Amino acid sequence: MSAIVMNQVVKTYPNGTSAVKGISLTIEPGSFTVILGPSGAGKSTLLRMMNGLETPTTGTVHVHNTLLTRKTLRTVRRTVGMVFQQFNLVGRLNVMTNVLTGRLAYRSWLGSMLHLFRAEDFEIAHEALARVDLSEKAWIRADQLSGGQQQRVGIARALAQKPSIILADEPVASLDPLTSAEVLDLLKSICKNDNIAVVANLHQVEYTRQYADRVIGINAGQVIFDGPPAALTDEVIEALYRRPEVIEEANHVAATTLAYA
Repeated sequence: MSAIVMNQVVKTYPNGTSAVKGISLTIEPGSFTVILGPSGAGKSTLLRMMNGLETPTTGTVHVHNTLLTRKTLRTVRRTVGMVFQQFNLVGRLNVMTNVLTGRLAYRSWLGSMLHLFRAEDFEIAHEALARVDLSEKAWIRADQLSGGQQQRVGIARALAQKPSIILADEPVASLDPLTSAEVLDLLKSICKNDNIAVVANLHQVEYTRQYADRVIGINAGQVIFDGPPAALTDEVIEALYRRPEVIEEANHVAATTLAYA
């Protein structure tokens, strides 16, 4: 069973901006997929539609054969962990409490509002912190940690959900090269050891070539490349980072040529 299936997904905002233009793709369990492209290409919008943070204008998203709708949103999100560029931690709370928020989807509405956690939740949170090598930081305020440590807390929070999918939106954009490699090593090991599908937005070509099993290159809301990192040649990179207006012009020329062929 595929982890995610997107069929002809389009996202057009009220101001007329077309962020995603008819993308179809399938993500398999245990795969490390990198969505690569320039800023403004539609990477974040595409990723956020995979767990309902953005709603497609048209098209469908299935997560483990469940159609993502308003009614299924809570159930689907329970199994989809999210790792953010800016960590999205509550700095004044300790690390343990931040990780425990990954368990809220498993609690009742009242339990979620009051942050009423069970012994099982604490056990799962401790295990998640051990996975990211931060057990000794459990009771320290999150804002006292380094950027790399905060991102590992974010990964632990995602692990506490017991996810089958982890979505990572530019997870190393604000980190130095050494810390970036540590975070990506961690995500790759979770992907392979737990058979979790990891989908990460990146803009760094070198990390993409090193960590990805599959690369989906997008620009101007369209898929420009879909294949293994070994096929990510300099020519592909040049096309991928081409200005959007050049892509639109090329598409227009191609369509006109076909019309008169």
